[in-house]
Parts: sequence; C-alpha cells; structure tokens
Amino acid sequence: MRTLTEINADLRRLARPTHPGCAGALDPVAIAKWRAERDAWRAANPEGEARYELLLEEWEATEFAMVRARKSAPIKGIPPEESAALAGMFATTATKGVDAWLKGSKRWLVIGGGTGVGKSVAAAYALATAPGTGTWLSASRFVSMLGGFDGQAKCERVKHLDVVVVDDFGTEHMSDFAASVFHEVLAARHQNMNRTIITHNLKKPDLRARLGSRLADRVVSDCVYVECAGESLRRSS
Repeated sequence: MRTLTEINADLRRLARPTHPGCAGALDPVAIAKWRAERDAWRAANPEGEARYELLLEEWEATEFAMVRARKSAPIKGIPPEESAALAGMFATTATKGVDAWLKGSKRWLVIGGGTGVGKSVAAAYALATAPGTGTWLSASRFVSMLGGFDGQAKCERVKHLDVVVVDDFGTEHMSDFAASVFHEVLAARHQNMNRTIITHNLKKPDLRARLGSRLADRVVSDCVYVECAGESLRRSS
C-alpha cells in the first residue's frame, strides 16, 4: 500500500484546479472562477477526472487502513517503575485476585488499598498479561488529555481498546465537562464489553460517589475487587 505522501504527489501532478475551500465557498466570484478553471482542465485532460477520482479513493482507503492499524496496535505503555517491578514480582493476594479476573469474564478489575502497597504493580501485571490491545493511563493524565480535537480522538480510541488501566483514580481534579467525558468513556467501555482496571485508595463510599451511582452499579455488578493490604512497600527499612 502506498503512503499518503505518494498519493498526494500524484494528485499534485494532475494539476487539477483546487476548490477555494470553506473560506471561498460563500464567494460567488471565487466559485465561478474555480468552476471555469476546472471545466477547462477537464477539457484539456479527458482522462484526468477519472484518475483524480481513483486517487481520492486510494487516499480514503489508505486513511482507513491507518486508523485500523492504530486501533489494533498492542500499545500497553506500562510506566518504567511498574514494569521493572514485574521482573521481581512474587505471588500475593493481589496477584491471585488478578489471575482470577484474567481467567474469568468480569469486565472490571478494581484494586484498592493504601499508598505503596502494590496496587499499581498488580494492575501492571494484569495489563501485561491480558491479551489484545491496551494502555495505561493515570487518572490525572486521562483528564489532562480531554481538551481539543486530538484529545477527543484519544478518548475515542480508549473506548475501544481491549484493556485499559486507570491508575490512582480519585486523585484527579475534574471540571464538570471533564467528569462528563470521563464517565462517558468508562460507560462506553462497559457497553463495548471491554475490560477496565481501576486502582484507588478511596474508601468504598467515596469510590462510589466518585464513579457516580449509575456507573458504580455497573462496576459492582461486573467486577473482581482486590484489596492490597499491608505496610507501604515504599518505606525505607
């Protein structure tokens, strides 16, 4: 398959007059001029219009293929600290809970516990082991990427990945708009039957309040809950 750059080069070589675009669409003089130039070009290039249409179809097919490739790419993005911890990881109550989730059909894996007790490492283990496409998002990063068209596209992709980790849920600061988009993405993942992993250090009533009653009910009815207990592993000896 050719690249968009190669296709664009062929389009330029055709030298077909370019439409004035949105800015000129309301200018009758500009539109009339373009139509006259286009008709003259067609008369001088009887095969040109058919070639032009074929190139546009090729461009569209290439763009669709690129989108499909991005959606199917196994992007996991586990942070270096958690990735390094996986090498020396040993079986714990948390990893046994993760194993049960991986073997089962529940869509949600919720990992709770205090700071530094291994929640993120357990989530990293789940993401690394689960098949299919996936990504790691801290809750704060999730919120920060919501703005603009690029953010909208990323959120749309997150809806369709096989597995997504939302780490440190409850630590992010969200506007009403950010909260609505955040919940829309998580609800869409549930509806699409994709699997989502949430880590948090909230009390269960606070977690429910943060999720919102509707989403919380969906999570509770379709999740494996793992509690990481014990002293913080980050404390120096």
